[in-house]
Amino acid sequence: MKSIVKVKNSTRGRPPVDTEGMTVRVHRNVLDALEAYRREQDEIPSRPEAVRQIVIDWLVERGYLKPIDQTTGDQVERGATPKRRAG
Repeated sequence: MKSIVKVKNSTRGRPPVDTEGMTVRVHRNVLDALEAYRREQDEIPSRPEAVRQIVIDWLVERGYLKPIDQTTGDQVERGATPKRRAG
């Protein structure tokens, strides 16, 4: 006998993204430097966001990662004009 109850997929929760969690322990002097970096930003980022920004900048500067368009999150070729979101 077939079920007549339809199950609707929930739209709540985080959207699926291609990321992976990472836990890192650092010495106090590194944490102090990270806090100083955060305080210098126009809008103080969370610790995880500050670490993401620093790591991405370091990887881009050394050529391991293509630059990332901050408005879309897409990687862009060096020298390319970032795409603007419509709206």
